[in-house]
Amino acid sequence: MTMNDRPNNGFRESLGPTRAKVADRLISVTCGITAISDEGKGTKLPGSGIFIAPFLGLTAKHVVVDMMNLHSSRPIYGKRIPVTIRLHQIPTIDHETFPPDEMPIWVVREVTECPYSDLALLDVFPENSAAKALAAAAWNDAIPKICLLPPSLEARVRILGYPGVSRQFDDVAKRLDVTSNVVLSEGRVTEVFADWRLPPRPSGPAILGPRTTPDQDLTDFPCFEVTAPIEQGMSGSGTVSGPELVGIVSSGLDLPADDSADAGRSRIASLWPLIFTRNISMGLGRASFLELLQSALLNCADWREVEKRAYLDESQGKPRARLRPA
Repeated sequence: MTMNDRPNNGFRESLGPTRAKVADRLISVTCGITAISDEGKGTKLPGSGIFIAPFLGLTAKHVVVDMMNLHSSRPIYGKRIPVTIRLHQIPTIDHETFPPDEMPIWVVREVTECPYSDLALLDVFPENSAAKALAAAAWNDAIPKICLLPPSLEARVRILGYPGVSRQFDDVAKRLDVTSNVVLSEGRVTEVFADWRLPPRPSGPAILGPRTTPDQDLTDFPCFEVTAPIEQGMSGSGTVSGPELVGIVSSGLDLPADDSADAGRSRIASLWPLIFTRNISMGLGRASFLELLQSALLNCADWREVEKRAYLDESQGKPRARLRPA
């Protein structure tokens, strides 16, 4: 596998000093995601992700499902699915300082899905020396602090993701060549939802009542909505507010053309349902997300509040994660 990841020339200059500082901080812990079936019959560039601890990534669950669809037969519990998932990184947004040959590439050993949200954890190991060097040089300071509870209304958020531009598979060498860009999107929080949500729509007469659409299933979990526009391939990207990771991109939504104010909307999966995730692969062992929080492996200040307020129940025949009022 080879990568051709480069921010566009002038990327740093186009950001301005404040946004460039944000991109510099996030670039070494964010990644693009690719997948290839072991038979070489299919490839995908399904999304992006972010590292939340050494060798532990986080992305959207639907990104993982999209990758697993490369495997034609039904997965068998306990048997490895023959789909290879890789993460690729760009070590800096300054295109003049790129290493001449290697880009950091990681291989996903195991995926752990959150049962109650569009979230999935990735246990990874470095595939090349560039990944080892980037982790050793940059991870300690760059891995973000986690805020499990969603941000407040009108909070500013920023999203760094890797939209895929193109891919080419060499069937003989079984090599996937990928070209992707880095995009920094920003906006503000417009709504915070504790449960499943319908997509935004123009206001109408109340007598019409609620309307359901196929998009309802895409955000059938605790989430919040932001005005930051999302490009294809940015699903699974980390969403930060200030220095804290506050969510993972789940879906982008298009408002009607006549709605000129904040026409780009995106749904971001809130992080607090992760507290119910168990059996997470951590290389040499397994742990629940709560145990990782208790061990201080994850830098998170509000997990004790979430532990007290979070509970599970069932609604419309589906188990759901809920929060008691503060």
